[in-house]
Amino acid sequence: MQSFRFCFRARALLLLVFAASFFFLAGHRPPSHRQENLGETIASEKQYFAALAAADSAAFLREFEYSFVLLLHGPNKENYFKIRAWEERKAFVRAYWKSHNPNPLLPENDWLLDFIQRCSYVKQNFPSPQPPFFDDRGKYYLLHGKPWYRYTRQNDSNLLPNESWSYRKVTADFLVHFVGMADGSYREAPSLMDAIIGASSSDKAKIWAKLVHERAAVSPALARASRDVNELQLPQLYSRTYSATLTERILRVVQNHEYEVHEAIEEAPIATYNPIKADNRLAFSHSLAQFRAPNGRTRLEVGFLALLKKNLIEKFDFSSEANITIEFGGMLRDLNFDSLAATRQRRVIPVGLAAREGLSYAVGNLSLVCPPLIGELTLQVQDTATEKVGYEQKPFTIRDFHGQNLMISDIEFLAEPANANQRRLLPTIKKLDVELASYPHPEMRKSIPMFCYFEIYNLKTAGVAEAYEITYRMITGKSGSGMIKKASNWLAGTKDVAISVTLTRPVVDDTATELIAIDLSRVPKGVCRFMIIITAANNRNLAASAEKEITIVD
Repeated sequence: MQSFRFCFRARALLLLVFAASFFFLAGHRPPSHRQENLGETIASEKQYFAALAAADSAAFLREFEYSFVLLLHGPNKENYFKIRAWEERKAFVRAYWKSHNPNPLLPENDWLLDFIQRCSYVKQNFPSPQPPFFDDRGKYYLLHGKPWYRYTRQNDSNLLPNESWSYRKVTADFLVHFVGMADGSYREAPSLMDAIIGASSSDKAKIWAKLVHERAAVSPALARASRDVNELQLPQLYSRTYSATLTERILRVVQNHEYEVHEAIEEAPIATYNPIKADNRLAFSHSLAQFRAPNGRTRLEVGFLALLKKNLIEKFDFSSEANITIEFGGMLRDLNFDSLAATRQRRVIPVGLAAREGLSYAVGNLSLVCPPLIGELTLQVQDTATEKVGYEQKPFTIRDFHGQNLMISDIEFLAEPANANQRRLLPTIKKLDVELASYPHPEMRKSIPMFCYFEIYNLKTAGVAEAYEITYRMITGKSGSGMIKKASNWLAGTKDVAISVTLTRPVVDDTATELIAIDLSRVPKGVCRFMIIITAANNRNLAASAEKEITIVD
């Protein structure tokens, strides 16, 4: 009895050890198996980067790299495949999405979100049993999204299963064909001829002509090919067999058609995206002016103008009781696409009040401070109720006001709010104790005094002794656009000069701030160039200048 009990206990112990080992191994499988479907739960930018960070080499290859490398071309692709360590390839992926963000002021990268959705769709609809685990249809879907037109053809004794996709938004003639494989996947085919099963040249020409006719709506290139075939001898097209001459002519049409399609694909960008949130639908303009800031930095002042009527609101009149809440945003990023400065301003615009005051634009003003550098500037206007956005992204150089030379800042144009209503509608800023706002119209109006603000640096450091002169001129027309004409206008004076004023100021400090009110009532309408020159009274060679183009209207 005792030996039986011992045997039973030993077997029970072995079973417990086996069970524990099984559960331990089940929870600690090799990473490639445990992470095989890592990408299935990705639905946001945050989840994408979390899964990317957690992925082992096998999961990274399957869930990220196969799809990601399609986006690369040229030196970018070469540099990627020079990287051997997969952790460094992960860093490349992260850097790519940081640099390919159409609007970094939005909460998530819109292009990446679109790509995540495409990856999910491709995995479900275009699978392949072999790497990269999606077929060629999936490749094009990842690169360009849903086709403008997708034509599918199945069950024909003379044809392999085939599809034709067009992307008119990429290029007008962007067209790609696919033929079905034995495993159910599809491969890209250079021509619809590849879908035709074992036929003579004459039969192939006849079948190709039929395929082109039935797909004429898919692409302009196919429509032209269908027209070219129809222009051949029509009675022969419906005969049982084609003559050698007709076959040759059709094959020539095939050749021309394929050349056109090839050219369209060559001209197309490597990849495109469909905006989700970053649908650039609000129009706005902006003005920029740079000034010295403390600690060797630079201050960028941004003025925004966003038209209200037909842009932010349909009805813009005195009786409107609507309020629009608009957010203005700005961001400066360095060459690594890291944010250096970002700020936002929210404005509530009573539409009826704006109409009564004749302010047809929503006005915003932002200030960004960062070190001098070459980077990227992104600006955005957003209607917070509808979430419609307008944005602009461009390379930008932040000026360096270091040094000992005489310098002048950029010119900033401002206007003085006429009453309490305008002070409510416009974001005001104080310049030399005067309450001002960004100029509230895209053109300078003769009826509104224009204030010109600028700063002068290094007066004493550069050697300006007791006084300096400020000369400002308004030069009209386009005749003064060349460098020689500019110099002659400035030195000799011409009929193109509408305003020319020289002021003398004492040197009090190394830096001076200037605010000049300019009466535009006598300046002719049209495009003008506003110029400022600072000159040392004791040394005419000590000078600095700035200029800005404006348009003047009644």
